[in-house]
Amino acid sequence: THLGHHISERRVRGEVDYPVSFVYVKCTEGQTVRNPYYERDMRDARRRGFPVGAYHFFSTRPAAEQAAFFLKRARLRKGDLPPMLDMELTDRKIASMGGREALFREMLVWLRTVGERTGTTPVLYVNQNFVNRHLPFAPEELKAYPVWVARYGEYKPYVHLLYWQLSPYGTVEGIRGRVDINVFNGSEEMFREYVRTHGVQAGGR
Repeated sequence: THLGHHISERRVRGEVDYPVSFVYVKCTEGQTVRNPYYERDMRDARRRGFPVGAYHFFSTRPAAEQAAFFLKRARLRKGDLPPMLDMELTDRKIASMGGREALFREMLVWLRTVGERTGTTPVLYVNQNFVNRHLPFAPEELKAYPVWVARYGEYKPYVHLLYWQLSPYGTVEGIRGRVDINVFNGSEEMFREYVRTHGVQAGGR
């Protein structure tokens, strides 16, 4: 019902009543932090007929352990949206891991492990700063993953996007507090086809 206009000089005119077409819920972070509302939120979204996906907030911990932690908690079902890896480490934390090459190796461990266990291709979430500063140096295998970018106010990525996060300050009826607002890069028909062909194939446990 609201896109969080104050983050941009632009204003949306008229009523904001865009229908919700998909929901992603944070599941885990690192190898110890879990969202206590994850199961309830996933259940409620499914009950309302929304395609749902789970995401993991990446940390500097070993990626294999993070992947195992996510897979144990996510309880994914066949047909769910592909898992998403949320990569928001600061440059300082990336340096503490040994630099971007070490980061890329760890990211690929998570993406490969989760992809193999769920039978689908995970999505990589990054912000525009990561796209500009780090992604050009990534190995081709990492660049091949679908990208979900956070870019507020303007749309200026050089990558071909699967999703665009346009605001972290939206409001959605039935949800308390601010909500990240994202759009799929395609038509409704393309989204339905994406869900049909790229959904989770195994539970991942």
